[in-house]
Amino acid sequence: MKWLVLFLVFGVMGCGGAPVQNAREMWSTSSPPPALGPALPEFKFEAGLPGYVEYALANQPGLGSAHARWSAAIHRISRSERLPDPMLMVGVRAVNPDMGLGLGTVGVQQALPWPTRLSLGADAAAEATLAEKDRYEATSLAVVERVSRAYWGLWRVRQLRRLHEEHLQIVQSLAEAVRSRLATGAASLADQQQVDLTVSRIADDIETMKASEAAWEAELRLAIGAPELKDLPTQDDAPLPVPLTENRQSLAGAAAAHPALLAYNSLAKSKEIMAQAEAADGLPDFLVSAEWAVAEDTLMVGAGISLPLWRGSYADAVDAMEAEALMHKFEGQVALEAALAAMDSEIATLNDTARRSAVLNDVLIPQANAAYESVVGGYVTGNGNVTQLLMAQRDLLDLRIALESVRADYADSKARLEQIVGREIPFGEK
Repeated sequence: MKWLVLFLVFGVMGCGGAPVQNAREMWSTSSPPPALGPALPEFKFEAGLPGYVEYALANQPGLGSAHARWSAAIHRISRSERLPDPMLMVGVRAVNPDMGLGLGTVGVQQALPWPTRLSLGADAAAEATLAEKDRYEATSLAVVERVSRAYWGLWRVRQLRRLHEEHLQIVQSLAEAVRSRLATGAASLADQQQVDLTVSRIADDIETMKASEAAWEAELRLAIGAPELKDLPTQDDAPLPVPLTENRQSLAGAAAAHPALLAYNSLAKSKEIMAQAEAADGLPDFLVSAEWAVAEDTLMVGAGISLPLWRGSYADAVDAMEAEALMHKFEGQVALEAALAAMDSEIATLNDTARRSAVLNDVLIPQANAAYESVVGGYVTGNGNVTQLLMAQRDLLDLRIALESVRADYADSKARLEQIVGREIPFGEK
């Protein structure tokens, strides 16, 4: 009997295997979460996008929420390992009516589940913890993507506003020249009205861009977790679009290993282990006890075993856990297929932006510059008109806008691709 009791106690106490140890080691080496509450940083964003990403990873409240969910999961493991509390029993004995009541027995009872039940429960909780760890890492990647897209959106609108302001100065200079010619009869009132209309339209476009800039600034503040921050500088650091050199197979492998997808695997494994634990619920529980009879000064040790009679309900619980495991596997497959489709879309976008950038830089903008210079030369010598000059200016502006937009599209698409594959893809040379 003594050896049976020791076997049961140590068998149950050996709870939690490699999954528990692995989960706790990962938690012990995790970085601290962002502090709760609004941040009023003195941080100087002088390094462009990397500075914003660094700040967001240290202050974004969404990341703090994901870290707290991981913390809650890691601290739930111990509950799965917990034995039932022992019971202290005290008995009294009436020896005879003259002597009254006296202490009769003192005993202890301990219920012991089937040895594998607690270990399986702890392993299942550990796998669920790994899923929260994966979700935390996926949240970090999502924060980086959101910051990147907000940054490049703000960069784009500022670049376009700068181009429009430069164009406005050119058209305003043209308006002055037309007024001078109008005084000498070398230009018509229609020419002046056409130029003035162009000035008004460009000024209106600039005001609209200011509103768009304010909206993107708000988006960037939200992305980094600093809603009160006023100064949001952007550097002229958009990369020159170049075709991707990494092959699709490598990117697809990285996408399949994305933390958000690994979380489905961990959840499925957790449910599979829970199915084994539910099956173990249909196995007997044990009871060990020790009772000391005070009067006789004797110790009695006993043991008991439960009789699991309702096996049908245990089987249903096993089926439910296995069905949930299968559900998570299907959800992971759906998520992987969606990720690969999104990856192919971004690869196509990136390669096309590289092509468009090369055409704009090497062909279209040089041609537009040459055409503009010819029109300016003709206008100066009296062989051109205002309409031709305004059209040439507009063509050049549109192509310069297209080039800046392509650079921003490339950076934005690259941020999405890096989120999909879960790691950085080096930029091409500027």
